[in-house]
Amino acid sequence: MHDAPPATEPPAHLISPTILGAGVSDSSATPPPGVKRRSPRAHLSRWVAPLLLVAACFGFVAFQVSLHNHTSPVDEFVYIDYLAKVPEQLVVSKGEETGQYARNYLVCNGVSTAIDPNPDLCDNGEIADSDVPFGGKSTADIYLPSYFATTWVLAQPISAMTGADLVTAGRLVGGFWLAGAGLLIFASLRRLGFPRAFCGAMPLFIVASLPAWWSTTYITTDATALVSGALMAYLLIRYLQTRRHGWTLVAAATVVVSLKLQNFAAVAVALLVVLTVHAIELLRRHRAGAPVQFAEAALGRLPRLAAGMALAPMILEVAWIAIKPTVDGGQSVDLQIDQPLGKKALLQESLKFVGSLTVGARDPSLFNVVGPTLVSVVGLLITGGLLGMTVGPSKKLPRSFAVATLSVLLTLGPALAIATAAVEGYYFPLPTRYGLSLMPFGVLCMAVFFGQNKAWRWILGAIAAVLYVSTYWLVYIAN
Repeated sequence: MHDAPPATEPPAHLISPTILGAGVSDSSATPPPGVKRRSPRAHLSRWVAPLLLVAACFGFVAFQVSLHNHTSPVDEFVYIDYLAKVPEQLVVSKGEETGQYARNYLVCNGVSTAIDPNPDLCDNGEIADSDVPFGGKSTADIYLPSYFATTWVLAQPISAMTGADLVTAGRLVGGFWLAGAGLLIFASLRRLGFPRAFCGAMPLFIVASLPAWWSTTYITTDATALVSGALMAYLLIRYLQTRRHGWTLVAAATVVVSLKLQNFAAVAVALLVVLTVHAIELLRRHRAGAPVQFAEAALGRLPRLAAGMALAPMILEVAWIAIKPTVDGGQSVDLQIDQPLGKKALLQESLKFVGSLTVGARDPSLFNVVGPTLVSVVGLLITGGLLGMTVGPSKKLPRSFAVATLSVLLTLGPALAIATAAVEGYYFPLPTRYGLSLMPFGVLCMAVFFGQNKAWRWILGAIAAVLYVSTYWLVYIAN
């Protein structure tokens, strides 16, 4: 009988050959005898794919922002107000009134599909509560200032260089969030040993999507969802391969939840994968005849890591609820959307995010033919990748990666509904955009499953390129 491997050694099936080879080696190290150094041209070629990817992300965001004539109906009015108040007060208090900057922007530009511009009020003095949504109150007080402060800081050089106003510059910041998501997906696939060209093409499935259109070309906390999911996926893959720097997963979990609470969905996937891998390792040791101590099973490195990923964001959110400011006598805005939470509602919420990752916040039928095409093609490929990884896992990525993603897709809705009812005292039908941070996990499963075949890599690359080009004909009918 052979001894079981040490608990700190990652199982062989979780280690990509690329990690052991030159793919991620330190290029500055002295090569072994007989091995030639890479030429400067070869080093430069390594940057071609990621640089083209960054250009594609910023090009997409800049082009779409240039077409926006109205305020987004997905709460952008109160987000603009929060952004404008960052330099003076940093946070928005519960019950606080929206400021004149956001009010004036709204009456001058209107809200797409909801409110027409009002030229009589535009740039014409004080704007009354009755002329703006929510009776002039802000509904953005639930958010920490993380997203808004970051966006405001990044918007300043954009505004200085282009002369754009705060709203336009803030929207252009979406290029940073989208490029971050793309580069992290690229890096994840490179760690798994895929060719650079393929790794550079796969993030286009996110860039060329309706969720990217509305979340990274308007001012919205949802802009952080894609990069949050991609960050958790990359750090998870790196940890499974190296079993080092687990603290980065805990730190990242805290940061992404500080940007938006619903980003915890991505944290939940990473947490489930870590616990599943731990259970599999214990089972293998048990079958090999090695003793398994209770302390190791319950308090080992992986359980402690999972606990840290779960508890750190929760502590942050509880602390925020306890200390966030409230205007004297301030009350939350009654949006009149509360409904009873029963078995039927929980069942509906359990299916809410399955198949809807590619839909976005707006009805695809409001776009030209490109919108429904993007939803269908990308949605089918992601679903196929998730199911394929579940029944026919790859050697590059554990099956638990896909199983955890599907599990969170099924449980996220009921969990959020119950949490909302417990904290706020009411329930409302959840928008599909709350599951957006799971999309990078779906794209990675799709790329890994189909990318095992060279012909499919070419097919996926061609589809990604066509979909990206088509986004420049993505016209929102109500814009």
